[in-house]
Amino acid sequence: MKKAVTLPVILFLFLFVFPVFVFAQTETSSPTPTLTKREVVKERIETKRENLSQKMEDKKASREAKLSELRSQKIKSFWDRMYKRILAHIGRLEKLIERIESRISKIEANNEDLELEDVKDQLAEAQSQLEAAKAELEEANLMIDEILSSNNPKDAFKKVRDMVYSVRDSLKDVHKILVHLIGDIKGLRVGEGEGNTATESAE
Repeated sequence: MKKAVTLPVILFLFLFVFPVFVFAQTETSSPTPTLTKREVVKERIETKRENLSQKMEDKKASREAKLSELRSQKIKSFWDRMYKRILAHIGRLEKLIERIESRISKIEANNEDLELEDVKDQLAEAQSQLEAAKAELEEANLMIDEILSSNNPKDAFKKVRDMVYSVRDSLKDVHKILVHLIGDIKGLRVGEGEGNTATESAE
């Protein structure tokens, strides 16, 4: 009796329960893909290629950064030289203006009747332009670090060069005015000498 009951149960388990369990196990566990030898080699080659490309890009970026820094240093050196030269030129023009002022004062003291307004106006104009050039130079000097931080050294150099040329042209204009003034003052002194000679002869 016991065996008769057990046999149907075993048959039921074997026919219905075990297949369902095996099927469920098959569904839940996904098969792991296996790479062929050729695919593995291909993947390694691709990885090496990517690593090599990244290294080349890093080297290129590093080289460009060094070149950019070198160009910036050259531009800075160029500006420093020009700045010192322009400052020295401004100093010479300032001394020249002082001498012209001194001559005008002496002429005015010896000849009260001479009209010196035009000469004084020209000198004031020269002084004004010189002060403007000095201010422009100092402003450019403050901007130089900002300009050099640009990612385009070519444009940075152009800006620095344009600033140098602008200040230099202003100083040329000042120099022309002063040279003209010196000629006018010499003419005044010649006239002064001729007047004294004529007075002495008359006496």
